[in-house]
Amino acid sequence: MMKGTRNIGRAVLVLALVGAVGFSAISCKTDVDGNGGNGGTGNGDNGNGGDGSGVLNYTDDGNGGWAFAGLGSFTGTSLVIPDTHEGRPVTTILGYACENNNLTTVTIGKNVTSIGNSSFPNGNLTSVTIPGSVTSIGRYAFAMNNLTSVTIPDSVTSIEDETFSMNSLTSVTIGKGVTSIGRGAFSINNLTSVTIPDSVTSIGEDAFHSSSLTSVTIGANVDISNLGNQFAMGDYSSAFRTLYNNNGKLAGTYTYSGDAWTKQP
Repeated sequence: MMKGTRNIGRAVLVLALVGAVGFSAISCKTDVDGNGGNGGTGNGDNGNGGDGSGVLNYTDDGNGGWAFAGLGSFTGTSLVIPDTHEGRPVTTILGYACENNNLTTVTIGKNVTSIGNSSFPNGNLTSVTIPGSVTSIGRYAFAMNNLTSVTIPDSVTSIEDETFSMNSLTSVTIGKGVTSIGRGAFSINNLTSVTIPDSVTSIGEDAFHSSSLTSVTIGANVDISNLGNQFAMGDYSSAFRTLYNNNGKLAGTYTYSGDAWTKQP
């Protein structure tokens, strides 16, 4: 991907976020969309193995645990969100917790179940570890970073709009619990192949836009025929969709070569 194209794409997405969801230039908000729980903020834990000093910000999650609310005074680039804080589990990463950050790696604690909208966008992430406890990952959560690979655990049920857009992904592992892949979820990356697990029933518009997929392994009866869905399966999407639908939406591996898709035996 050309750097100029990616920068333009980042600018477009930032503008869209500003207009659509109030995307703020101020990092690490501590309460967003009512997800801050009932308590105040708490400080402590300097990343439990992160490379910097300073305290992280937390807020009560309303269920006896903590929600990670922001970097606080943390100064490192390698962040570990701990399993617990002050003896209580860290269960949630709030939306907008660390937008516009300088982090390069994030390891998420094993008690986190929810990663909020726009929690780590527009940064320098090259690595993120998502534990098997996570069931939901919000829109734009890891957009506009430098990720080259990502593993989405089986516990996640849906991949929301633009979640991993505008990275440098060459490899993605989609968990067997995922049922839907949202609009633009993996758009503007460097993917050439992808395996869609049998659990997936729908793939949104532009899900793999600007990814030149030439090999797709997919389950049966996936809905990829929505109106305007011309880039759902990458830059060669229309021909793929036609072959897949005309073959009765059969599961299998499809490859692209010589301007045509072919279903492998």
